[in-house]
Amino acid sequence: MIGLAFLLLILGSPPIENADEVTVVFAPLENPDHAGVACLSDFREIPGNAQGYCDGYEDGAVIVDAAKLWRWSDGRPATYRFMLLEVLAHEAKHIELGPDPSAADPFMEADCYRAGREYATEVWNQRTSAVRAALMGRN
Repeated sequence: MIGLAFLLLILGSPPIENADEVTVVFAPLENPDHAGVACLSDFREIPGNAQGYCDGYEDGAVIVDAAKLWRWSDGRPATYRFMLLEVLAHEAKHIELGPDPSAADPFMEADCYRAGREYATEVWNQRTSAVRAALMGRN
């Protein structure tokens, strides 16, 4: 297990809200559609949850299937990094928001997907701008 804030620091990525409250576990997930799972006991109340993966982990843990992300990225490091950051931010948003059992989308997936995509895109754009600036400085 590694703290999300520390992992983002190692990756050279900006912090995200509530990162200090999230720990990351890299482990395989058998469900072919899941690359990440947010562990929060409140999710267990909602049908269709993936909390079975969270047995043995405390609330606030995020499980990421890094090998599956590598396969999905076709082994392209930049794509892998984007997908990893997207999954980390998505699952951290689940921890932050928690469930809303009365909502049509009790897991708040739309909000979490949006947060993941926005974060990964922001980091991508920052890196692209920095590379562009470095290349222009060489000319």
